[in-house]
Amino acid sequence: MQKLFNQSLLLIFLIFNISYAQESSGSLEGKILDRETNPIINANIILSSNSLQGTRGTSTNALGYFCVYKIPPGNYTVKITYVGKQTLI
Repeated sequence: MQKLFNQSLLLIFLIFNISYAQESSGSLEGKILDRETNPIINANIILSSNSLQGTRGTSTNALGYFCVYKIPPGNYTVKITYVGKQTLI
């Protein structure tokens, strides 16, 4: 009985590892600066792609940094907007 239990645990562990290994995602991170290298605070970063089936976005922090987590592999359009500035695509 103990041997069967150990084999069952091994099988569950292997299935978990295989399904976990197939999960792939990435992140997009960066820093938005103006021409004088000052951080742009609260700039909006919007990702769009067929992989996302829509959009995902974030905004920059007080240092101009941003990060969008858990994005699937694929090609993306990145749109950066900020009130009073030209939109970049």
